[in-house]
Amino acid sequence: MQLRLDRLAPAVRAKAAPFLEDLVRVAGADLHSLHVVGSAVTPDWSEGRSDINTLLVLRVMNLAVLESIAPLGKRHRRSGIAPPLVTDTGFVAGSLDVYPMEYFELRLIHETVAGEDLLAGLAIARADLRRQCERELRSRLVGLRQTYLRSLGEPKALAEALARFLTGYQPLARGILSLLGREVPIRRAEAFAALAAAAGRDTGVFAEMLSLKEGRARPDAGTVRALFERCHRATEQLGHIVDALAV
Repeated sequence: MQLRLDRLAPAVRAKAAPFLEDLVRVAGADLHSLHVVGSAVTPDWSEGRSDINTLLVLRVMNLAVLESIAPLGKRHRRSGIAPPLVTDTGFVAGSLDVYPMEYFELRLIHETVAGEDLLAGLAIARADLRRQCERELRSRLVGLRQTYLRSLGEPKALAEALARFLTGYQPLARGILSLLGREVPIRRAEAFAALAAAAGRDTGVFAEMLSLKEGRARPDAGTVRALFERCHRATEQLGHIVDALAV
């Protein structure tokens, strides 16, 4: 199957091409489609810091393909290639109601480099997306409290925990923006700015936390504690907003 890499950024293409070729080769006739997903197909990708993530969709799950993929990590991991997410068409069709937020993110941010673009046509029910966003917000609120306790109140440990906490918040932010009927930006900073504009200024804290995560800010102890409190308040606020949405 012919690879289509022309839409990838040159640096991503140079790193990913050998791995993508290997995936197509080992999947063989089982291959339905291959997609590059996540930051590697956005301006947020940073060479040397960001992984390259892929989604391999098989026609039917074949564990022999997994066995063939496993050794590829030794050859490609130094290039920043993450292990691929491997699924099949039946699993995707049957799990849209279980992972609507993740599928919304995949539909929004991907490049299909081989086979049919399965992701572009995914039909995601608003009610399913709202339910998962609310569940995610409530889970993150509980997790945020546990994060504070595990940090023992130490500013350095809390700052590191807050940076990790932001991982995974981007799909949530985009899902909420979609539910609010707003345009959904691709870039991380723009997504958080749009969320603040749509949901209130308290949610502007996530843009500040992004600076912390990316190493562009080194807050003092008082600022870290304030970030925690604002993040907690913003997550509570978002939970109330999503809970009240009509579906």
